[in-house]
Amino acid sequence: MLSKPLPILFLTIAFQTSTSGQVPVLLKDIYPEGSSDPRSLACHNGVHYFTATTTENGRELWRTDGTEAGTYLVKDLFPGSANANLSYPMVMGDHLYFIHSEGLSRFLWRTDGTEEGTQEMLRMDDLEDSGLTNWNYFEVLGDRIFFAGGTAEHGRELWSTDGTAAGTELFMDLRTGSLGSSPEGLKSYMNKLYFTASLDAGGEKHWVTDGTVEGTQMLTDMPSLGGFDPPNFFGVGDLVYFRFSTDLQGTELY
Repeated sequence: MLSKPLPILFLTIAFQTSTSGQVPVLLKDIYPEGSSDPRSLACHNGVHYFTATTTENGRELWRTDGTEAGTYLVKDLFPGSANANLSYPMVMGDHLYFIHSEGLSRFLWRTDGTEEGTQEMLRMDDLEDSGLTNWNYFEVLGDRIFFAGGTAEHGRELWSTDGTAAGTELFMDLRTGSLGSSPEGLKSYMNKLYFTASLDAGGEKHWVTDGTVEGTQMLTDMPSLGGFDPPNFFGVGDLVYFRFSTDLQGTELY
C-alpha cells in the first residue's frame, strides 16, 4: 500500500450546507492560544496522521479519524517543547513508518496509532557494523524499506531494511568502488521501485526493481544532463511518468 501525503484539510473535514454553499467547520482547536500549524503526513487504516504544535509538547505526531474526540496526540516523541521533525511516511504491514531528523542524523520510527505502539526502530549507531555513515530517500517495497546508504567502501548505494539492524543490508552495488551510484528519487508503484542512479560520469540513469537483484534493470540509457532535476516519478494507471533532462530538449515529461 502506498502512503500518500494529502493536502491539509483539517479545517474543512466536515461541512454544513447553507443557502450560500458549503461552510467549513473547525474540527478541533488543538492550540487555543495560537496556531498549531497542522502538517499532513499520511493516511493509514482510516486514520490521518499529521504533526501539530503546542506550547506543552512542541511539534509532535497527532492522529484524527475525522471527529473531534478522535483527534489527539499519538505520542510526545521528544518530551517537552522539543520538536519532532518527521518525514518519509511509509506504510509497511500494520504500521506507519517515518523518519525523524536531528540535524544530519535520521532515526526510523513506527506507529500502530497507539502511544505504546509508537517506538524508535533503528538509528545509525545500530548499524555501525555495516559501515553505514548516512542514509536518505526512504521508500517501502513489499516488506522492506529501501534507502540510499553511504559507506566508505561502496560510496552511496541502494540498501534495504526490515526495520532491524540485523535485517539491514546492501541491496545492490550498481557502481563498484567508493564513488557509488548515488540513488535518488525512490518511488514505489504497482509492486516495483523506481529510482535514478549513475554508473559513471555520464549522468543519471533511470532504474526499476521488483525487490530482487535479478529483477533490477535500467529503464533509460539516454544521454542525460543528470543531477539538475529530481525525476519526480509518479504513477497513473499502468504508466509511470518522470522528468528527464537532455542537452537537446531540456527537462521534459517522459
